Amino acid sequence: MKRIVQKLYFYYFYAVMALLFLLFYPCFFCLLLKQQWHPHAHALRRKGVGWLFALTGIKVNVQQEASLDPNQVYLFCGNHFSELDILILLNSLPVHPVSFMGKKELASLPFFGRLFRNLDITVDRENPQRALRSFKKTMAFLKQGHPLVIFPEGGIYALPPQVTPFKDGAFELAIKSKVPIVPLSLPDSWEAIDNDRMRGWPGKVHLVMHEPIVSKNYTKADLPELKQQVFIIIEETINRFTNASNG
Repeated sequence: MKRIVQKLYFYYFYAVMALLFLLFYPCFFCLLLKQQWHPHAHALRRKGVGWLFALTGIKVNVQQEASLDPNQVYLFCGNHFSELDILILLNSLPVHPVSFMGKKELASLPFFGRLFRNLDITVDRENPQRALRSFKKTMAFLKQGHPLVIFPEGGIYALPPQVTPFKDGAFELAIKSKVPIVPLSLPDSWEAIDNDRMRGWPGKVHLVMHEPIVSKNYTKADLPELKQQVFIIIEETINRFTNASNG
């Protein structure tokens, strides 16, 4: 019986999200017409997620290890166990507006694709030339003062709570742009929305914002060290939550 309820909740969550998106879409359409209106589109996206969580019973518990400098640009790097991760960060990160880096396929989705192309950054991992252009665009994006979220696992894998080894891109960006990295741990988002098993359950999810790591003194040779440092911080936090939950 519980599995049936979990399935029903999963579909209910996405039905509510789709309805809210369609409700807000005329506003998004207008706000995306001019670059200077994009901050309002970001704000509307954040508000929409707040409504979604209120209607579906999702509550986010944020643990912040250090305060962030409002005048500093940050590169946020977190594990990625569920599609809910993006919504959690949109709703809960203290910096705003914030954009995401995602695969190019997202930009071709009906309705949502237009929003993603305008507010976020796409990357084509299969085409080296396009990937390089995306990298340069992202560098410029950070230097212009825009915070960015990257999931260095490169996608959602059916392994939670095990973290998949990180790819290099986020850390190369941090080193070249000299932007601090903020590790993010999302230990239990997959328990609320499990995209692999297509089931879910309302309740509390956790976001741990770790202390920023200053990257300005790192060089390309230090990339493996920086990547491993962020990986260990996130993995140990997730293991701690998992052990506490199982205990």
